[in-house]
Amino acid sequence: MVGRKPKAKVRKPTAHLPIELYTVSYSPQFPRGAKREIRDDDGKLLFSARQMRIRDSRVFTKDQIENVIKALVTVGYQNVEAVQQKIDLPSKCPACKREGTPAITIDKRQDLKEKKNRLNYNHTSSPKTCYVGTVNFEGMTQIKLKQGLPINSLGYANRVGEYPL
Repeated sequence: MVGRKPKAKVRKPTAHLPIELYTVSYSPQFPRGAKREIRDDDGKLLFSARQMRIRDSRVFTKDQIENVIKALVTVGYQNVEAVQQKIDLPSKCPACKREGTPAITIDKRQDLKEKKNRLNYNHTSSPKTCYVGTVNFEGMTQIKLKQGLPINSLGYANRVGEYPL
């Protein structure tokens, strides 16, 4: 196979595209002497808090995540991990209606004042790529579609092929 391996994992009708935003997952802290397991009368394990994970809902950038992990470890949390976030997109390209793999590329043209994250769909046949819109990661992740595409181009109705009831 020639070329780079796509980052998106395609499971039709959806493609899961990883992005550069992270959340934190860690094991909970228990006070000394607290029960961590619940067993029935026969001794069979019903619940174990040792395998529990707490997932923080705050979202961090790649620069911030290392400092957050260090801070949580110094406080006393164990098994602290960074969990990379994903965007769920349809595997069908909204521009040309063919199967494709979504990718986010940085538009570095010199005539632009700021760098833009472009959402493209890569195809195996011609045309190789279709431009769909731009992605903004500041605050809440937002996708601005190019002109001419319907508002619901990346929505549930286009993934399944019909509108939900």
